[in-house]
Amino acid sequence: MKARIKSLKRSIKEREQSPFTYEFKDEEVHRCLNCDHEFTGNYCPYCSQSADTKRITWRSVPKGFLELWGFNNARSVPGTLWQLTYRPGYLILDYLRGHRVACYPPIKLLVVVALITGLMHLYVIPENEDNVKIEVEADKIAPGEESPWEQDFADKVDAVDDWCDRNEGWAMLAICSLLILPTWLLYRHSRRIPKHTVPEGFYIQVLMCPLLLIISILSDIDDIFVLLIPIYYYYSYRQLFGYGIWGTFWRLFLCFIIATIGFLLLIAAIYVAYRIYLQFT
Repeated sequence: MKARIKSLKRSIKEREQSPFTYEFKDEEVHRCLNCDHEFTGNYCPYCSQSADTKRITWRSVPKGFLELWGFNNARSVPGTLWQLTYRPGYLILDYLRGHRVACYPPIKLLVVVALITGLMHLYVIPENEDNVKIEVEADKIAPGEESPWEQDFADKVDAVDDWCDRNEGWAMLAICSLLILPTWLLYRHSRRIPKHTVPEGFYIQVLMCPLLLIISILSDIDDIFVLLIPIYYYYSYRQLFGYGIWGTFWRLFLCFIIATIGFLLLIAAIYVAYRIYLQFT
């Protein structure tokens, strides 16, 4: 029984690290339907059309619609989201190592998920009653209780908040970007991805964002789902960088601390700069 459990764990681990198999059609001769060239392999060497291209049938019609957003293969939007659920760190590692066709294009994926989550916010997820109550109470503040510049600064903060509500994907990416430098500082000596660069750190966060957007949708339903964010980061970073339980935990904890301090310093700098700007205008 123990041997079977160990074998199952081993097969699951192998599936997580390398989920794809590739079929090479080296011996079979194909005639390209596009340029009429005979070739062996998966794609025509002259025009790059797939060897699997066939005449249009009724099955081709739904396939064409699915191809619009890349829903037609294992590396589609749903397939990539599934990989980001059960093997996020390994998928990111594959992408950084050059296995780019192992997932849907990251930035395009973020845009698609942001579009879907935005529509869900508009038509599916009800508006939080607590937020509505806070907004109503804020509107009741009598004019004159705040100085003009404070009111102007508060209006600009509200405008930024509205922009974030309308552009959740980019807002989430901006928040996650605060972790780029802390991650680079604390994880750049890992054995799986040593000396990863800051641009690679950017793509790490881009690939994290789609699932974080989905978690944000769940947190609108129940606040307890917010706890999934640090859990997801821990799970992803442990797979990606290869540190143990404690090594991943303390580094990630410091990442969040540094990112929070950086965010507060950024807000303070913007506040001070705005005060200085008003004094000279």
